[in-house]
Amino acid sequence: LAAANATGYRLDVATNSAFRHTMGKRTATLAAGDLVIVTANADTTEGFDAVPLVDLDAGTVIYFTDNGWSNGVWRAGEGTVTYTAPGAVAAGTVLSYRSATANGFTANANFNLASGGDTILAYQGPTNSPTFLFGVGWAMATPWIAASTNSNNSGIPAGLSVETYTIVSCGTSDNYQY
Repeated sequence: LAAANATGYRLDVATNSAFRHTMGKRTATLAAGDLVIVTANADTTEGFDAVPLVDLDAGTVIYFTDNGWSNGVWRAGEGTVTYTAPGAVAAGTVLSYRSATANGFTANANFNLASGGDTILAYQGPTNSPTFLFGVGWAMATPWIAASTNSNNSGIPAGLSVETYTIVSCGTSDNYQY
């Protein structure tokens, strides 16, 4: 959706075309666009913020990785943060990960956001057959390429795209919030 605000600036708002939020109905299984990553911080106290656009059941598991996706498989050597909803989570709740195990998040030691460029892919399901939800890349002109070539970029997984607002390239700075 696009509209001009009071100052005349264009506002683009991405929405999940299958917006599934209905009052009181929760889900544990998400689809592409049911979650967005709204903050990426690769500096001190690195981390990210994600916002579900649907209500989540208690126990819902979502993975966030800085591993690149290349020709249908993960590039090895990076890490994954696991979020497990500690209770029912309302759509619009900010889920904050800040380099520590807290608030439903756990991470392995290899999850390390690079200020020289990186990507985060959010997904559910097994690592060999994930359902991708959202991806964000930053600190380089082109974080999304045909196949991941190093620890700073990634291919665009099937089911995500720039056109559906489920893949975002932020630009060349190392921290973003929107």
